[in-house]
Amino acid sequence: ALTRTARWIGIVFASLLAFASLVLIANAIRLAIYARRKEIAIMRLVGASNWFIRWPFLLEGILQGLIGALVAILLLYVVQVAVVERIKEVLVFLPIGSSHQEFFRLVLGLLVTGIAMGAAGSTMALRRYLRV
Repeated sequence: ALTRTARWIGIVFASLLAFASLVLIANAIRLAIYARRKEIAIMRLVGASNWFIRWPFLLEGILQGLIGALVAILLLYVVQVAVVERIKEVLVFLPIGSSHQEFFRLVLGLLVTGIAMGAAGSTMALRRYLRV
């Protein structure tokens, strides 16, 4: 019952963090759209397609998600090396499994999730604030 409660708390916390990151990325893209509104108007006047106008903002959101994922991976690696290894030495009776394959799978998951979150946040901002 305790682990089930802790799992649900973790899921709720992760969902709140995911929502916050979506809102932050969408807000950053919204600010970029407002900062470049004259360039967007010029592109519209010369006949640029909708995707030609939207594509840089989508790439910016993906890049933000990728950078966030890389920071998370770096922090995860530091915790893995500094903390988990020491816990394994001190608490020998506690089975803590941390193979390199699991770590690389987690890294891949973080990268894919970061890119997806960046794309989703920028898509959300583009639909709402960029009328082309």
